Amino acid sequence: MTDCIATVGTFDGFHAGHTDLLLRLVEEGRKRSLPTRLITFTNHPLSVVAPARMPQLVRSRRDMESIPLSLGVGRVLEMHFTRELADMTARQFITLIRDRYGVRVLLMGFNNHIGSDRISDHEQLTKIGAELGVELIFADELRLSDGTIPCSTRVREAVVAGDMDLARRLLIYSFRLDGIVRSGRRLGRKLGFPTVNLSAYPGVVLPKEGVYVGAIDIDGILYNAVINVGKNPTVAADNPVTIEAHSIDGTVTLTDGDECAFVFYSRLRDEMKFDGLTSLCRAINSDVKAAQSWLRNHTDIWLPK
Repeated sequence: MTDCIATVGTFDGFHAGHTDLLLRLVEEGRKRSLPTRLITFTNHPLSVVAPARMPQLVRSRRDMESIPLSLGVGRVLEMHFTRELADMTARQFITLIRDRYGVRVLLMGFNNHIGSDRISDHEQLTKIGAELGVELIFADELRLSDGTIPCSTRVREAVVAGDMDLARRLLIYSFRLDGIVRSGRRLGRKLGFPTVNLSAYPGVVLPKEGVYVGAIDIDGILYNAVINVGKNPTVAADNPVTIEAHSIDGTVTLTDGDECAFVFYSRLRDEMKFDGLTSLCRAINSDVKAAQSWLRNHTDIWLPK
């Protein structure tokens, strides 16, 4: 097994702190001529340790691999988090990743702890690592220019509040929602605004109801769009929340059951109930113009490929 340098974590949404950590990982790997590995979990540890405290997730499936690779990390390795894993001490866990993945250098986040004994003391962890033949190094805390410490909880709060500009500052890329295309009522098509209806994967945080400028991501190809999250109150009362996007870059071809993602750039307005379909059409026209204006003034949107 090839020796490597690795970092371990849940990585629920690759916020700016995670990005800083991964860039440090790549730098340290280059210094030591070691391949780099990110070790993460297919399920959130709280789903095993404390299911009642399990949060809605920020991360999208594609982000889990595309972002580390875009930053220069060699490979992403996934472990399923189990009760057995949760019960391991720091010594047992370091031994596991040494033997299973060839980890010889472990980069720790600034506030990380390891094991059921929850050891975070640098001196103690360094001593355990040395006894096991694993060098431990520790990342510094990252603060944004306004003093904010990026974390997944802050990102989640921003998304729930519909503040996609803050979410993007914390993440350094735009929030994505993965899911499956589902057939809708086709009302948008009749009104001249055909939409893609997304059934988001379960367990992922949903943006606040409203209208957004964003994009439809189909296999890495982006189509600028107006996205509506809400209950379509103009059409009927007591509708369930739906997530649908109208491409402003031309027709997109998707069928029921296809996978795609919606990318959220910024919130344009609250969802509103109009006095009829004519007023609704006028509002959608205004949304399209507002989205086009926003896109003209924001040419620096970065998305991992």
